[in-house]
Amino acid sequence: MDQTLRPRAIGTGAIGPGPGSRTMNATTVRQESRGVVQRVYHGDHRVIVERSGIPVAAIVSVADLNQLLEIASYLSPDSRSGQTVSLR
Repeated sequence: MDQTLRPRAIGTGAIGPGPGSRTMNATTVRQESRGVVQRVYHGDHRVIVERSGIPVAAIVSVADLNQLLEIASYLSPDSRSGQTVSLR
């Protein structure tokens, strides 16, 4: 598998594979969805979902999502010019 397709950590606390991350294929995620959501909700895991060995999605907690949105707004060219940025 091409490692460039995988999320990478960017500094401390960034989202990426590591000790709380787990890669699962889409079928397994569907079969174990309740347990997957519970583990993510309780902060035990971040899940990278693969189809045919290719990462296609990630399941993260709301806290992780908020952290990503904050980082994205900081990195946005519009935010550096003082303009408000909507990520929706």
